Amino acid sequence: MYDLIIRGGKVIDPSQGLEEKRDIAISGDRIVELGEDLASAARKVVEASGMMVTPGLIDLHTHVYWG
Repeated sequence: MYDLIIRGGKVIDPSQGLEEKRDIAISGDRIVELGEDLASAARKVVEASGMMVTPGLIDLHTHVYWG
C-alpha cells in the first residue's frame, strides 16, 4: 500500500527526459513507482489530470525594498 498516489498529471522531468502523463506512487518521503494506471491501493489519491507535476521547483519570489 502506498501513502499517496498523484494520478494522471503530466510529469515533466528534464533530468530524465520525461514529459508524459503518469501516476506517481509515494511511500513515506520517497517516490517508489512511476507508471500508467497504478493500482489505487493508497491512503490518499490526488487527481492531477490537466495539471503539470514537476520535481524540485522552489519559489524564490521575494519583495526586498527599503522601508
